[in-house]
Amino acid sequence: MTIKFIDLFAGMGGFRLGFEQACTELGLKYKCVFTSEIKKPAVAIYKLNFPKSHITGDITKVDPKRL
Repeated sequence: MTIKFIDLFAGMGGFRLGFEQACTELGLKYKCVFTSEIKKPAVAIYKLNFPKSHITGDITKVDPKRL
């Protein structure tokens, strides 16, 4: 089983980092399936922390069916 999660208002990725570390310590598989952040400085740091992530901008412009 894999825990799938979304990272809304992601900032620099602190919540994701903590969540992933907790899952790792508990031996759980995880996958971030969606990320949203609009502040350019935060997006830049997020990309450094999670280089393989696709970051969607403004969550209010995302079709809810995509989530």
